[in-house]
Amino acid sequence: MLACASALWAVAAVPAAAEVACEVTVGLTNSVSLGALQYDISYPAAVDMTGQGADVECTDLSGAATSFNDYDSEGFIRVAHMTLTGIDGPTSVIRCALTAELTPLASDFLVTVTTTTTTTTLAETDTTTTTLASLETCTVTFERDNSASLSALQFAVDVSSAPGSFEASDGTLDCQAASGWALASFNVVSATTLHAALVSLSGVSGTEAAACSFYPVGRNPTAADFTVTVADAAATDESAVGSMSMAAVVSGCGSQATTTTLDVATTTTTTSTTTTTLDSDYEGSFAVLVDDTVDDLGALDLTITYDPNLINIPGEGAEAACTLAEGWSLGLCNDNGDTGSLKCS
Repeated sequence: MLACASALWAVAAVPAAAEVACEVTVGLTNSVSLGALQYDISYPAAVDMTGQGADVECTDLSGAATSFNDYDSEGFIRVAHMTLTGIDGPTSVIRCALTAELTPLASDFLVTVTTTTTTTTLAETDTTTTTLASLETCTVTFERDNSASLSALQFAVDVSSAPGSFEASDGTLDCQAASGWALASFNVVSATTLHAALVSLSGVSGTEAAACSFYPVGRNPTAADFTVTVADAAATDESAVGSMSMAAVVSGCGSQATTTTLDVATTTTTTSTTTTTLDSDYEGSFAVLVDDTVDDLGALDLTITYDPNLINIPGEGAEAACTLAEGWSLGLCNDNGDTGSLKCS
């Protein structure tokens, strides 16, 4: 998979009508064959795209699996194309309808490419598998180094080095104080620091203070990714507490990436390869995972080979029984049961 930059053009075609209803067409200008293409089309405030959000009136011209979403308040459309056979430039890739106060110009539309991948044909003997990291929600528990009875505790957690966030996709926090704390407040400041304030009427003497859900991106976090600083602590008798430190404990993230080769097929990874022999009547599934050294993966092309005499993947061709993992907006798999080759993008 090779990353390359692609120039695109935008042309506004205006019909001869009293109302200024237009279409803008975006296309590739150079000779490339792309397996995936993502870009944003920015437009001025005087332009009103027909439809909003995922219902914006756009038509794919590339023949690829395509998604588009109009961010009307921010003035841009985000478009993503993905195909196993390739988008060959120069060619038009999308056309969108709009209305405008005045006749727009092509220069009113700015196309910014965010991701491209080229199509690659592998030799029959080559097999490439990328191992993907588990993206299951983790639990981060905050513990102090002593069990003195406390009536109040405030601490801050620096997450600037952590691969992810304590905030879910809808901006909510899932944090719980340990047993004994009557009041608890949790707040994320500037997306890099979690603040916690705990109060108890009867005193809390356990070492565990609180636990929060953490949503990883790219790899699972470790305790070293979180720096915990005690801002204030008070003993039950309202006296100040001496030196006290806190640390994070990470759990529940799920198993890290392991690649398993089915039967006699050979799978090459960037880390290791494990071979498992399956019973003749085995029925099950397999998953492709990302290595924890891979961050911010925008696109992926892979081929999995298997022995068609021993393994049958339900479905033929593009109807292969494959499921897209969480976080991927577009994906296609094509199975050739005669040759034992499953290709996914």
